[in-house]
Amino acid sequence: MSLYWPNEHVAIEIIDDPLAQPFDRSIDPEAIVFQITCAQVEDPEQNQAVMRQVCEAMGRRWPGDYIPGWTEANKALIRELTMGIDELPEYRDLI
Repeated sequence: MSLYWPNEHVAIEIIDDPLAQPFDRSIDPEAIVFQITCAQVEDPEQNQAVMRQVCEAMGRRWPGDYIPGWTEANKALIRELTMGIDELPEYRDLI
């Protein structure tokens, strides 16, 4: 999977996701492309480190710097969203 913010010229590629499609650099040759792994997506600390870099590349502030409680709430959400993802049939059949 790749995520792309065209106005900011920023994209994220998850490079070891078996269902992923890479970012098509011909769409925006000037884009900053962050390549991350599934482990970085699943680990709250690593995820936030990458997303902080993405915010900086977009010229935005990291929400955890100015919204009280945001960082911990975000970590809890990441843990909840990634719980059991490797057990989904789409992934189990590809691994």
